[in-house]
Amino acid sequence: MIVAIFTINSEIASCFLFAINVGRTVAFGGRVLTDEKPKYLNSPETITYHKGNELYGLYEALQANDEPKQLLVVEGYMDVVALAQFGVDYAVASLGTSTTSEQIQLIFFVRPSKLFVVTMVTVQGVMQRGEH
Repeated sequence: MIVAIFTINSEIASCFLFAINVGRTVAFGGRVLTDEKPKYLNSPETITYHKGNELYGLYEALQANDEPKQLLVVEGYMDVVALAQFGVDYAVASLGTSTTSEQIQLIFFVRPSKLFVVTMVTVQGVMQRGEH
């Protein structure tokens, strides 16, 4: 999921770069590693990419299990990646927006029997306890 760490210029700090993948890469999102602003750097919306229509990690979750029994909706890229490191391969995140009706439709299209929506506080607790 993490493609590269790079520095754009003196105004933007080094950042993690995430490929937004829906079977092919349609955009990139970045997370700055320092306190510099903006905190997130994202590809602009295009004809083929609208951030309110996609869920980060959904393609990968479906690659791990084409009929997932559960989906875990978290806040952002870093949460999906952190959970993946602990074996949670069913986490997804909205792309820098509040969860949209289009994203909810994607979730219902996948039809998990369980759907969990959590905050970062919950994610940190799960990681600290080693639960998943």
